[in-house]
Amino acid sequence: MEKLFAGSMLFFLLLLSMGLSGCNVLGNKPQVDDGFCLGNCTVADVTAGTETAADITLESTPTPIPEATPTSAPEAAPDDIILSLGNITTSSMVSSFIVEVSFTGDSDGDATVALKSCNTSSGTCLPTEFESISSISMNRGSSIYSVEVPFGVPDYYLGDEIMIKIYPTDPDNMDGYSAVTVTFSLCDTGMQDWDSSVSTREAGIFLISSANQLVSLAANCVDSTHYASCDESFKLCTDIDMSSTSFIPIGSPNWPFTGTFDGNGKKIMNLEINLPNREYVGLFGLLKGEVSFLTIENSNVHGSAQVGIVAGAIQGAIVGPEVNVSGGNVLGQQHVGGLVGHMSNDSAILSQVSYVETSADVSSNLGYAGGAIGCIETNAGGTIHNILSNGDVFGGGVYLGGLVGYGKDVGVESSYANGNILGAAASHVGGFIGISDNGTNIRNSVATGAVSGNDYVGGFVGYNNTFGTISTSTASGNVTAEFTINAGAFVGYNSGTINP
Repeated sequence: MEKLFAGSMLFFLLLLSMGLSGCNVLGNKPQVDDGFCLGNCTVADVTAGTETAADITLESTPTPIPEATPTSAPEAAPDDIILSLGNITTSSMVSSFIVEVSFTGDSDGDATVALKSCNTSSGTCLPTEFESISSISMNRGSSIYSVEVPFGVPDYYLGDEIMIKIYPTDPDNMDGYSAVTVTFSLCDTGMQDWDSSVSTREAGIFLISSANQLVSLAANCVDSTHYASCDESFKLCTDIDMSSTSFIPIGSPNWPFTGTFDGNGKKIMNLEINLPNREYVGLFGLLKGEVSFLTIENSNVHGSAQVGIVAGAIQGAIVGPEVNVSGGNVLGQQHVGGLVGHMSNDSAILSQVSYVETSADVSSNLGYAGGAIGCIETNAGGTIHNILSNGDVFGGGVYLGGLVGYGKDVGVESSYANGNILGAAASHVGGFIGISDNGTNIRNSVATGAVSGNDYVGGFVGYNNTFGTISTSTASGNVTAEFTINAGAFVGYNSGTINP
């Protein structure tokens, strides 16, 4: 490898400080009711790469610059340029980190620091190319130089993988040089418990790696004093076992969660919430933000109304992609779903649930229950698509479905309901949806589970109301009804439109 500034140059990186209606409730009325890498840490999986002068075309201020090609673990010669990560010491307030550059050589020169951040789950990078953020003027001899890299403007830290590149600013004046890239993840670092007393937070992502931190998030999203916590970005860094942990939902009608929660492909396991007299019950009570790349495994959630394992209710929220409820049980009086209890829009902000699946069993005494979503009334139009529901649905009352109990003014596409629907004392029961109310449009969907009910019972839909449209969808489960006049292999009663 060529020498930098006619000498040898050692780059090393030390992170010092990081800032980083149809669904009317029949029972009780609704109640009124920080996580980076912290501590001393060692970052694993540091990757270094090199490239030569011929590989880079530079201007005086290169933005963007070509991306270096990382190599596998470096075993460098003494005069190689190497980036590495040392111990990380942070506090609960994270606003920047420091790049320290050590230089030994017999020539003067400038180096440019560039970076980008990528979300490894979605493959999205911000910015899309490496972007210059700072420069360092280095003098001959041996010196250490520091440059502060701030968070926030622009916010490079929306991903879980940070890539930093250092290269000579003006290679034409050098006999030889190399450019090096290091990649690391904030989740590779250790953490300490979130200091919930901190009320002012900087831009960035709060990392969660323990049950206590998840409990702290919920506890700090409950009133005006801590409401700022509800509007932040969070990332799960490891699988979390919630066994024997007392937990209240994150967000409520008065203080909804409006931030983002990236599960990062990790699991929350053995979540137990037992609040039988409370509404808006789930991992999130009321969600107006986004949840993605999360698995909730073997969880049991019990509430009154608006009850779901992911969220009791969502308004103008996005659930997915890759949100998975694996096993478990959810129980409530009404508006109960394996994923979400109640779905609606928030003014002009439409809710969307997509690329998700659930195998939780659902039980409801009064109805409005679905394998995935209990009740949908988006009015202005929301969408759900690519949903798989494998859980069984048990209940009485009205509106039980393998995927959705009650649906109004919603678009549904490419979704599957495989669970059995057992509603012997219930009406408006369907293998896919209990009632497709006005404005609901269902396409390319399938129901396979057995269906039993009292009245308005169908293998796919119990009651397809006026202006409800169902196209290119099938049902194959057995249908059992007390009143067979309003029962059918596909539809119990139809006053809307059904297209083969």
